[in-house]
Amino acid sequence: MDRLPDIEMPAENTIMEDLKIIEAEDLSADPFERAPPFKPEAPKPEKPKRQVSEKQKAHLANARKLARERKAQQKKEALKEQRPLKEPEIEPVKVEEDKKDDFEKFLGYMDKYADMVAKVQEQERIKKEELAKKEKEREAYYFKKFQEQQQLKEKSKPLAVKKIPKNNLDILRPPVNDDFGEYSNYF
Repeated sequence: MDRLPDIEMPAENTIMEDLKIIEAEDLSADPFERAPPFKPEAPKPEKPKRQVSEKQKAHLANARKLARERKAQQKKEALKEQRPLKEPEIEPVKVEEDKKDDFEKFLGYMDKYADMVAKVQEQERIKKEELAKKEKEREAYYFKKFQEQQQLKEKSKPLAVKKIPKNNLDILRPPVNDDFGEYSNYF
């Protein structure tokens, strides 16, 4: 019974004290401490635009007037120069010959390109063959060297010694004290 918690009801006077404390507190108030609300800064007043002087205003007005006059004069000149459009004479034979020449040039370029591709492929094939030939030569060289080393090892090998079985070697060891039986290796 010593292990069970002590469950006893508190005396009524302690309950009454707790109720008095609760009644005295202002429960409508916020119990947490909070930072004051964030207020954005008031926008800075924009700088007033620079005032344009009367002289500058007069210059701008004059420039606009001159631009309008220049555009009007250009339109008048364009209207005076307008003439009925003549259709240009086309020589179909010459155009066809130019196209034929261009096509022949294109075919010539294609032939050159095909020749270049064939040369590159031939060069790559020759390189691969040379690499394969060198690789075979290296393999033959190293294989020959390996065989020579094996022959030297076989010649320098001593005669085979008869091996003694392991259980016959136990007589050379001192006797082991087996006081603990099969569990002796745990100590």
